[in-house]
Amino acid sequence: MQDKVTVQNIVYEEQNEFTPIITELNFVYQQVNIHIAEINQANTALTKTQSELDKLNLDLELNVETRIDELNYKTEEALKALSDLQTIQKNCLNKKSMRHSDDWLLG
Repeated sequence: MQDKVTVQNIVYEEQNEFTPIITELNFVYQQVNIHIAEINQANTALTKTQSELDKLNLDLELNVETRIDELNYKTEEALKALSDLQTIQKNCLNKKSMRHSDDWLLG
């Protein structure tokens, strides 16, 4: 946690040649405090936004991992189906070849 930064007014009760200078300095200090408050507010908003982005990034990473797992599973299923189809095709060709051989032999 950051310490709160402020500029304190100068307390000067005498009335002399320094009074206008101190009055102006106090006015400048008030303006500085306003800017400090604005910066603190912006920093708070940035911190909140950064936290939201961190959460969104984590959610996105989890979603990507889940999707990759799903795609890997689907790929495995597709490869298994392809292998099964190739086996069926090979068996069909072997049976057809055997029938063709039988027909040729019986002739």
